[in-house]
Amino acid sequence: MTAPTLPFPSVPTVAAPIAAGPPLREVEESKVEDPSSPAYYVGPPLQVHVLLAGFTVAIALAALGASMRRLSTLSPEPVPPTAAEAALEADEAEAAMAANNAIAGRRPVTGQDIDLLRSINPDLTLATGSAPQSIPAARLWLLAFLGVLLTAALGIYLLAAPTNLGGDNTTLNTRVIWGAIIDKAQNPDGPVTRRLAHVIGGAALLLLPLLLAIFARWSKSKLVLALTSLLLILVVAGQVWIGILLLYDTNVGKINHFNPAPAPTVHLTNSV
Repeated sequence: MTAPTLPFPSVPTVAAPIAAGPPLREVEESKVEDPSSPAYYVGPPLQVHVLLAGFTVAIALAALGASMRRLSTLSPEPVPPTAAEAALEADEAEAAMAANNAIAGRRPVTGQDIDLLRSINPDLTLATGSAPQSIPAARLWLLAFLGVLLTAALGIYLLAAPTNLGGDNTTLNTRVIWGAIIDKAQNPDGPVTRRLAHVIGGAALLLLPLLLAIFARWSKSKLVLALTSLLLILVVAGQVWIGILLLYDTNVGKINHFNPAPAPTVHLTNSV
């Protein structure tokens, strides 16, 4: 006599996850073996694009520090002297001329000499000191602009590069490249695609260094520099975030988070 078989509840077993979603782009950055290709000597376009972006951000931070240094060394706007201050300055000028004329062998200095110098530089004072330090803040901003321009050009070329270099293997046709940037299939539920957000950020980074170069050269307002620099930092942070999404999570998906992991497949089996 055989023992009755007791029914047991079904026990779910979890199978290995099955990859879902868009396929990841295979980037073979370390396998550029064609000596006739520039990538053989300088590296794949994707790698050079990321390196140029890092160098450009470093130059922009240096330019920001130079701009802050320049503003801290600017002298305040001259205030018209009062009658008492004008009289005191006249006495100091006479004393300075008397001290200079007391030195043997030096041509006597007259009031006409001082008037001539002040006609050229109205802010001239009799106090001696070191010459103002020249801080090349504007030139650093222009160098940052050049870095952004090269990085953007390489990013555009990256869309047309071969697949083994990390590109889409398209052509250098403006319409084709723009279509690859704004393709709504990459983000059907969002306002912009990841590539379009990256392009918008790059355009902002092209404009901001030019504005900051102008401000660093002619503006004396710390508030203008602070607001523009804050906007630059926010744009750089956004570009870094979108770049991470494009590099590690493909160009398909939303711009505010990574794509969700694929759901595991559950198989139901009966255990006896």
